[in-house]
Amino acid sequence: MRIANAQSINSSRQYTAKRRHPRYLLSVAVTLYRYSAAGPVVAHGMSIDISKGGIGMIVCGPPYVGEATIVNVQLLDSAFEALAVVRHSNSNRSGFQFVELPPEIQQRIEASAKEPQAFPWPLNPFMRR
Repeated sequence: MRIANAQSINSSRQYTAKRRHPRYLLSVAVTLYRYSAAGPVVAHGMSIDISKGGIGMIVCGPPYVGEATIVNVQLLDSAFEALAVVRHSNSNRSGFQFVELPPEIQQRIEASAKEPQAFPWPLNPFMRR
């Protein structure tokens, strides 16, 4: 059994990946449109986090990595549809990268993220609010 001291635990929790766009926790309804050999498939889910570059979500029937999809996202005050590519997917969550998202939709995402219901991601568990 290995016992770590508080300093080694804190240093291991530091988030070091550099992201192009800040992520925000945002749980909203999402509809995913996929196209298979059998025809179009519609799946519903909930977002976990969102940024100008993509969205993380829980969706019924996880898609395949590399698959091109259309996502319909219901933001707090409006909805938008976007082409997105699946970057990672498992039974728990899937990550999608938006493809050529227009600037006006990027601005709507940022505006929704600034609402009190959205929080910067990842949260720092040691930060007091």
